[in-house]
Amino acid sequence: MSGVALTWDGPGVDNAGPSMPFGKPPPPASEAELVECFRATGEDRHFEELYRRSRRRVLGVCLRIVGDLACAEELCHDAFVRAYERFDRFEGTTFAAWVCRIGVNLSLNELRHRTVAERAAREPEPPPATAGGERRLVAREALDCAVEIVDRLESRQRRVFLLRHVDELSYAEIAERTGWSGDEVRSFLQNARRNFRLAWERRSEPGLPREDVGHG
Repeated sequence: MSGVALTWDGPGVDNAGPSMPFGKPPPPASEAELVECFRATGEDRHFEELYRRSRRRVLGVCLRIVGDLACAEELCHDAFVRAYERFDRFEGTTFAAWVCRIGVNLSLNELRHRTVAERAAREPEPPPATAGGERRLVAREALDCAVEIVDRLESRQRRVFLLRHVDELSYAEIAERTGWSGDEVRSFLQNARRNFRLAWERRSEPGLPREDVGHG
């Protein structure tokens, strides 16, 4: 991202020296304290510590979606930059989960844009693909289809599905995050998995209309 210079590859940190000058106390131990300190003081050392603690998780989420390390690192960087720039909007969840959600949205957008660009770049009569290229193309098309099916799930099912399979939260953590009961979380997730499986099995049927799935 142009105009941004950081030790952690995000905004506002001076690369010329250490991020935490000698004599200052270490950052607070808990994530909630770091969030409150950064909110109150605006000192980048608190955000830098949040970044250090959360980066591996956010990178893993992006990598699982896009399947390419270099691309995932760029998306992870962009997710933290957006989190820094929009920190005043952060509320009601953990910082790591919030940045993961930003990373998921950026990664899904990257897949959509990549698909559009690849289709536009295709020649009318491309040369025969290699076996490896064919496998990659089939895998990419399957991933695109899976992303589309998840997008079309009913909103509560989609949210629980992503919290469980992308953010890797437990049932109890999902219930705490959403305010739903444990039974509701299990029901939404069970329905989401069933509707995803049914839509996946029907994906190759000719003439199948595009419609939302998972309202049962």
